[in-house]
Amino acid sequence: MQKRTVAAGLIVAFAVPALIGATPQTAERKSVVDPKLVIERFAVPELAHGLLLPVEVNGRPLQFLLSSSDGTSSVDESIGVGSITSQKTIEDERGTQLRIYLHDMPRATIGKIDLQQDLPGVQRQVLKFEYPSAGYKYYGVLGCDFFRQHVVQIDFDEPEILLLADTPHDCGTPFALRCDSAGVASIRLDIASGQAEDFIINTANVTFESGGIREELLRPLLEQGRARQVGATIAETVDGHALTGVYQVDHVALGRFDIRDAMFRVSSKNSLSLKFLSRFRVTIDLAKQRIYLKPGKQFEQADLYNRSGLSLRWHEGQTVVVDVQPFSPASEADVRRGDILLNVGGVDTSEVSLHAVQAMVRANTDLLPVVVHRGASEELEAVLHLGPAMAEPLPISASASQQAAR
Repeated sequence: MQKRTVAAGLIVAFAVPALIGATPQTAERKSVVDPKLVIERFAVPELAHGLLLPVEVNGRPLQFLLSSSDGTSSVDESIGVGSITSQKTIEDERGTQLRIYLHDMPRATIGKIDLQQDLPGVQRQVLKFEYPSAGYKYYGVLGCDFFRQHVVQIDFDEPEILLLADTPHDCGTPFALRCDSAGVASIRLDIASGQAEDFIINTANVTFESGGIREELLRPLLEQGRARQVGATIAETVDGHALTGVYQVDHVALGRFDIRDAMFRVSSKNSLSLKFLSRFRVTIDLAKQRIYLKPGKQFEQADLYNRSGLSLRWHEGQTVVVDVQPFSPASEADVRRGDILLNVGGVDTSEVSLHAVQAMVRANTDLLPVVVHRGASEELEAVLHLGPAMAEPLPISASASQQAAR
């Protein structure tokens, strides 16, 4: 299963200066989908939580995650599944061959769609251990086997998800998708001056960066001065939670679309996150191995890096500082690893999502007041001096390449 990153969420609340401005790529007029093509339409109230869809399972209303990086759909172990119907072999992030068993899908519907018909075989997984730091739950994953049954359109400007009977007219520029043996789709992205590389389309990757990049692809970009490290962030790996570097790449191209100063984190696989996809209205026709992209209102919205030096996780209803970069504004304000972040910019962190807190420490502001709880009873107030929004990147902590404490 492709990893799902939980470090942060999709930027939707902050207006930022445009970094690119080619006339043909500005937001285009929204076209109306023919109602005859629409099978189901779902509002997505909180994109920071990923693309969560309402599914009724055995009469229970639950949330399932829409994930184009999972070849096979799955349900949580808390949901009763049928007997094993088949098995297949997949490859994990380390390249290890794993055998998985498929069960009969329980009685489940999404709107008027019968998932027992769409998904005859699903995995049984312990999903409660996924996204523990995001502060929300889901009980199933709708993977590429679900995508192959329907055309899926994601409109980030509304925001909403449409399940369609066919590809609508005027839905954007078409691009070919390449599917691996597990059925996971990739798109070719020019990130090295004419050298096209496959990037997984990962609708479950909810981060502030545009996606992940393999170290072998990143290294020559750094040597050529076409990329620079701008920070570090927490990512989930097969070994647990770890700090990984975040890099700003001067230029990537996807057909006629040019993206400047996109940020990527080092990963075992190249991937494009929801942040990258949010620049477009996205229509995925996996059965025909096509994706259609049409620039939206967020096309020119920049990726912002974390200038505070704070790495945060959600744990048991609290926002916990798990790492502080040396010489950063947080370090200079004496915020320490293990502190509980109570308030940011006058906002009580217990009343907002981790995504909202992550957005606050990326805000375009010079001064950011915070309140932290330390030890048994100590409560401290501090002000982070963030400086200009495009200041020089922070020094990277020596622990950035080491696994963080769980």
